[in-house]
Amino acid sequence: MLKTVFNRVFGTRFDRELKRIQPIIDAIKEHEARLGPLPEEAIRGQTAVLRAKIRERTGPFEAELAAKKQAKHDTADPASRERLDQELRKIEEDYRAASVTPSRRSCPRRSPRCGRSAAA
Repeated sequence: MLKTVFNRVFGTRFDRELKRIQPIIDAIKEHEARLGPLPEEAIRGQTAVLRAKIRERTGPFEAELAAKKQAKHDTADPASRERLDQELRKIEEDYRAASVTPSRRSCPRRSPRCGRSAAA
């Protein structure tokens, strides 16, 4: 009886899980409806376009990362290495932000739209 009352108030585990992932399911269905009529070759072509966009956005960061990593590797001074390490962390953050694809921007991990809170 207590379990029945609990389930009526809070829902079953399945109901809570479904409520959490429903926005993700809806986004997938939207993408499916948009891409459904396209031929397979057109979808594969989009992959190349997205990769090119990501490469375009992240190219400068990759070069800068490589240069800073080499400088850190070649530096013997601990203070300089620490400063370079902090710079590397900042560049890596910028790199991750630049490499986010448009689909991730519209439905990023841990966003309320996708069923997760931003603080989680």
